[in-house]
Amino acid sequence: MKKILITGGSGFVGSNLLKKLNQKFHTISVDAHHNNDFSKDKQFILDLAKYENYDQLKKENFDVCIHTAGIFKNKKEIYKTNIMDTSIINFCNEHNIKLIYLSTFLINVTPNSDYAKLKFSGEQKIQKGNFDYVIIRPESIYSLDEKKINFYKKFKIFNSTISFPRKDVFRSPSHINDLGILIEKIIEKNMFTNKIYEFGGPKISYEDMLIKCNNSNLKVYNIPFFIKYFLKLILNFKFGKSIIDSQELDRITNTENLESDFDFQPREFSINE
Repeated sequence: MKKILITGGSGFVGSNLLKKLNQKFHTISVDAHHNNDFSKDKQFILDLAKYENYDQLKKENFDVCIHTAGIFKNKKEIYKTNIMDTSIINFCNEHNIKLIYLSTFLINVTPNSDYAKLKFSGEQKIQKGNFDYVIIRPESIYSLDEKKINFYKKFKIFNSTISFPRKDVFRSPSHINDLGILIEKIIEKNMFTNKIYEFGGPKISYEDMLIKCNNSNLKVYNIPFFIKYFLKLILNFKFGKSIIDSQELDRITNTENLESDFDFQPREFSINE
């Protein structure tokens, strides 16, 4: 049985991948925090930004590492993303571990944003390595109980709601199960192509996403400009201007290579399993 290391195992993507892949592989989580859904003997609690902590991991003889860990929402600590990426890449390179690297679609949308630049730097380091890999650039990933989906439902009043980005802006959301299916296939069939793939579902307008999340003929209104202006000032301070500006841009993935190389077809956005 292949032994898989999943970084960021207490996060949304990492924890869901653990549940999915644990059915077929020997999966181990590494994170700074416990995942309460898994036994302690399947978790390493350590700081991935400190390479001296990797001595524990070096004894495990992993076949594959799925790197989902990253700091996106904390501007003061976002730089640690680069340190973690460098450490994980060096770890895989030194021990001939195959790598599935979760990058970001922001590289295609706001390449000058801090997070996009950090993840692009990680991609470049991987391409210079001497190990097999697959790089995935997900647009947005959701599930029925994911925070964004529940957030979309909160502002429904009298069968109407408001949209922070333009209601006619397009997205390519993908279900977390689709990501699990793809990664399981890559590992099981050893399909490490040493390529970069955009990952997302068929395009859908933000308005239609909100309507589907609320199961109704919802009336969607754009937030008035003067209100959005002050909201953006607040959010820019927390997340950075380029990240907030990306909310107003179309984010449509091109999955032709993904579909041809892996015979994989992402599902349409739906909150019905």
